[in-house]
Amino acid sequence: MTGRLSGGGRSVDEKQRGVPLLTPRGKAHVLGDGVNTDLHASSKYRYAGKDLAFLAEHAFEDLAPGLAARVAPGDVLVAGRDFGANSSREQAIDVIRAMGFGAIVARSFGRQFFRNAVNNGLVVVECDTTGIEAGDLVEINLR
Repeated sequence: MTGRLSGGGRSVDEKQRGVPLLTPRGKAHVLGDGVNTDLHASSKYRYAGKDLAFLAEHAFEDLAPGLAARVAPGDVLVAGRDFGANSSREQAIDVIRAMGFGAIVARSFGRQFFRNAVNNGLVVVECDTTGIEAGDLVEINLR
């Protein structure tokens, strides 16, 4: 799925007609290049019988300590190249959704991660993420 980043909110016409919101938006949480799924949910927790909520609380803790506590429902995860590389586990998608992220934008995705995200209804957009900074409001136009 590809899309276009844009500014502004829903138009008055969309609100009046009851058109479903096709522009997910939220605060940007920025990660770098090469973020593989072992960083989403560290293997030290994954196989220790921990539930999804616990995994979400500790997601990305080696890369961005405290990230899970800063995410509000609908926020956008912004990454560089090869986000989610080396994954065939759908659990990686579940953890990101449990954290509250509404979408991920990245320069590129690992092929299996991208397919799993699409199959599980997580909005993923490949685009140039240059210039997006932590805390920016990101709106994704899916039309």
